[in-house]
Amino acid sequence: MFQPKNRMRKSIVLGMSASILILAACGNDTETTTTSGADDEITLRYATGLQPEDTVTQGMEIFADLVDERTDGQVTIDVYHSGQLGSIQENLEQVQTQIIDMTNNTSAELESVLPSIAVMGLPYLFGTTEEVRNVLDSDVTAHIEEAMEEQGVKILSWQDQGFRHVFSNVRPITSAEDLRGQTIRLTETSMHIDAFDALAANPVPLEYTELYSALEQGVVEGFENPVVSATGNNLHEVVDYLSLTNHAHSQMLHTVNLDIWETIPEEFQTIIEDAATEAAEWVTEETEAREQEALDLAADHGVVINEIDEDKFEEMADIVRPTWDAYREQIGDELMEMVEDAIGIN
Repeated sequence: MFQPKNRMRKSIVLGMSASILILAACGNDTETTTTSGADDEITLRYATGLQPEDTVTQGMEIFADLVDERTDGQVTIDVYHSGQLGSIQENLEQVQTQIIDMTNNTSAELESVLPSIAVMGLPYLFGTTEEVRNVLDSDVTAHIEEAMEEQGVKILSWQDQGFRHVFSNVRPITSAEDLRGQTIRLTETSMHIDAFDALAANPVPLEYTELYSALEQGVVEGFENPVVSATGNNLHEVVDYLSLTNHAHSQMLHTVNLDIWETIPEEFQTIIEDAATEAAEWVTEETEAREQEALDLAADHGVVINEIDEDKFEEMADIVRPTWDAYREQIGDELMEMVEDAIGIN
């Protein structure tokens, strides 16, 4: 939300609940304005549940620096990490209700806002990074962005987090049978829960900010996530096995409340969009560059790493892909066909 950057200067605070929150927290009796011109100074709050070592969080800091530099300090992005302003799901809800302005969420997490975005997280949809990039470079993203704006949320950028893998404290995953009965933490996404149910695992929805302690205490036996994000949040410290299952792809989306966005002067909007795009490119490139480093870090901590034989991978895919049928209606034929065309399935 907009906050006063200097109590002696004109400020912008948008949304009645946001104004009350700021004034109550700061004890600020200064009268605020609702005008929005190029001379106003704007502060936007950008929150995540991820740790500062995560490439996404580092990309947030790069974004904030670029905006500050290119607006000569007239727009400030305050970055809050590690769940300082709430969990990942709470941050999304806070953006929707204008309690904060910006956050990052995976496409799977955004399914609660736009059900059709589930297509981007379908298990065993993508086989290679090239297929993912082909979709992200196609009209699919514009289609999703337009639909998301109808729900009051604007997407500023897409970041490639890489493929998701299974981490476990029970045993390595070499086939579907190895997942049987394992308590695996997932995001609160029915599509992924259905996939792991099909593989006879015991999926448990749990906030990412609670995962480290849940693994330490044995509340869950494993989880699935991209490897760079996992090590960036120190989760390699509390698992024994990492199996490179490549069962789904993960994109992180930088979002902003649309009503707040539309009050920002156009010249600043352009700067913010460009900075978001540059930061996302850095996150994508840095995540890819750090993957081997992340694997080495996990191995150095004693994590046993294995790959999945191609025939076993296909067996797992054959078990899971029938779960897609339950989501085709919410995705819609048009979007599904656009994705399949970009991948080259049709």
